[in-house]
Amino acid sequence: MEIQIQFLRHPNVTRQTLRACGWLLSGEPNSVRAEHPDVDDETSAREALCRLGLLTSRNVRIDFGHGRPCIF
Repeated sequence: MEIQIQFLRHPNVTRQTLRACGWLLSGEPNSVRAEHPDVDDETSAREALCRLGLLTSRNVRIDFGHGRPCIF
């Protein structure tokens, strides 16, 4: 599954965290598409991002493809 992540603060730290956990990132410096070989659906994407502390982080805005970004 591919998700869209917009970095609101600390983009380099967040990118490093995602890459270290196997996420593949492509796109512009502050807005990227992210995918992970072991993440097949939104539920598993949410679980993976939650484990990293990013699902509720104020540092990112995440769009899971519903046309409405999740902002926490």
